[in-house]
Amino acid sequence: MNMPLNPRIKPDLGLYQTKYILRRLLRKIPGVGSLSPNGLSLLAIVPGLLAAWCLYRGYWLGAILSIASRMLVNTLDGLVAEEFDKKSNLGSYLNRLPGELTDILMAFGLWSYSAWPWNVMLIMLCGWVQILGILELTAGGQPNPWGPVGKPIDLPL
Repeated sequence: MNMPLNPRIKPDLGLYQTKYILRRLLRKIPGVGSLSPNGLSLLAIVPGLLAAWCLYRGYWLGAILSIASRMLVNTLDGLVAEEFDKKSNLGSYLNRLPGELTDILMAFGLWSYSAWPWNVMLIMLCGWVQILGILELTAGGQPNPWGPVGKPIDLPL
C-alpha cells in the first residue's frame, strides 16, 4: 500500500536542516525583530574564535559547543535579516566573512594533529572555498546555493 507523501516534510539535507527547527524557536524570543543582523554577523566571530582555540588546545567538547553556538548566532542573523526585511549589501558580506575567516582559523587550530602537508592542503582548500564564495558577491551576484561554496537557500516548510 502506497502512503501519500506529506508535502510539508522535506528531505533531510543534513545538519543545515536544523536551521529550520532553530528558527521556529528563535522567533519566540521577545524583541527578536529589533536585533541587528550585521551585529549578529560580527558577534558570530566570538564563538568561531573560541572554536579555533578549543581545537588548537584539544578541547573537543568546547569546540563542538562553540561551533554549535556559532551556528545558533548565524541562524538568528539570517532569521532577523530575512523575516524582518533587514537585508543589506553590507550584510551580504558580513554574513559570509566572519564565518569564512573563523573556518580558516579552525583549520589552523587542527595543525598539530596531522602532518603539515595535510594541514597546508586543508587550509588552502578552506581559503579557496571562502574566496570563491566572496567573489560571487563582489561581482554583484547572489549567493549560490550549489557546490562547496554555496549558501543553502531557504525552502519554505
